[in-house]
Amino acid sequence: MSNRKVKLGNWGESFAAEYLSSRGVLILAKNVRTKYGELDLVGRFEGMTVIFEVKTRKTDTFGFPEDAISQVKRQHLVASTESYIQDHPELPGEWRIDVVAIRLNAGATPEIEWFENAIS
Repeated sequence: MSNRKVKLGNWGESFAAEYLSSRGVLILAKNVRTKYGELDLVGRFEGMTVIFEVKTRKTDTFGFPEDAISQVKRQHLVASTESYIQDHPELPGEWRIDVVAIRLNAGATPEIEWFENAIS
């Protein structure tokens, strides 16, 4: 992955964490690696463990950020989440996977959208 994409992804994850925190999410972990893949953000919200997949795009040329999650990526997210939950028995039993989509518009405030329970 190019350095530019890594920087954009890191920025998006930080922006998403700030956004989510301002809405009552307690961020527990960032960039968690499991044998199935990486979890961008792990949080607690309304008594539930929530895994956040963050997608950031500068343009809509290749579609909206939320559309970039393939079926294979969905499978990896579910497997990674299940592995993480098993490794952390102190977390509440209920969990879900949400998507945070960030669209950057030249010179304008970034647009952010939170899709709850987006992946099952």
